[in-house]
Amino acid sequence: MKRERKNPKDRKNSILAAACTVAVSKGYTNVTREDAAKAAGVSMSLVSHYFSTMPQLKRDLMRYAVRCGVSAVIAQGLMHRDPQAMKLDKDKKREILATLAD
Repeated sequence: MKRERKNPKDRKNSILAAACTVAVSKGYTNVTREDAAKAAGVSMSLVSHYFSTMPQLKRDLMRYAVRCGVSAVIAQGLMHRDPQAMKLDKDKKREILATLAD
């Protein structure tokens, strides 16, 4: 049976979605390439192809979380002063941090 290649943008987004799921359960700062690969069902080398360094993976992961509104990951980013999370406006930051108190 012939495997169909996914569009690179779709593949990258599926890896980020899987990494985001890992970040929610394991913690944003604890995500590894291996975790992302396992959760996405792809090889670590494919993760390395799209995200050549861990800082790049973390940056894109936080951008994905902000774009998709994953409050748990964004809150962790704010707590660690992640540059991508810190770009949110003051009201959005307050709203996300308030979800931690609930």
